[in-house]
Amino acid sequence: WISDVHSANAEFIKAEKIKAPDVIINEEEFNSVYNKIFETSISGLDPFKVGSPSKKDINGEEVTQWGTAVKLPAAQSAIIEYRKKYEVLNYTTSWHAGTSKENAKKVLANIVKLVNAQMPDTYSNTEKYSREFVDYKEFLFEYSSDKFAAVQKRPSIVLGVKKNGENYSVVLRLSEPYFKNQY
Repeated sequence: WISDVHSANAEFIKAEKIKAPDVIINEEEFNSVYNKIFETSISGLDPFKVGSPSKKDINGEEVTQWGTAVKLPAAQSAIIEYRKKYEVLNYTTSWHAGTSKENAKKVLANIVKLVNAQMPDTYSNTEKYSREFVDYKEFLFEYSSDKFAAVQKRPSIVLGVKKNGENYSVVLRLSEPYFKNQY
């Protein structure tokens, strides 16, 4: 009898581990926090840095990271980071989506919808190719302009799904403008 209970318990735990978690995001709270991050980023993300910086080597690139007290609803983590290839600070956050790729895609679609609803009319949402994300797919929100300098005066947002081992997560990276406070 006890071994049957342990066996059933082990199967339940295994099923729960594989089962994709529900990512429930309060839309009103998301909008409030997201708008705060977006508006602050126009003049730079420095006010969101918390603590001393730490340096990490990520795929051969030195990355400087700070903690942040500002976190979007239901996100598992949030950091401020500087990568030389971007030359600006980024607010990076992620949501755990379990071991199901399909669930991760659903979470991504929901977050893309939430972000899209908050973007100014002058921004476009483009689905692009990126080696950084699962299925080589990213969603890029950036200012629509033929002039490169105009685009670089505004924040941009990238969203996609990443896989780490068996687990998937949805990543949002908001980059401050290269030319801050110029619009």
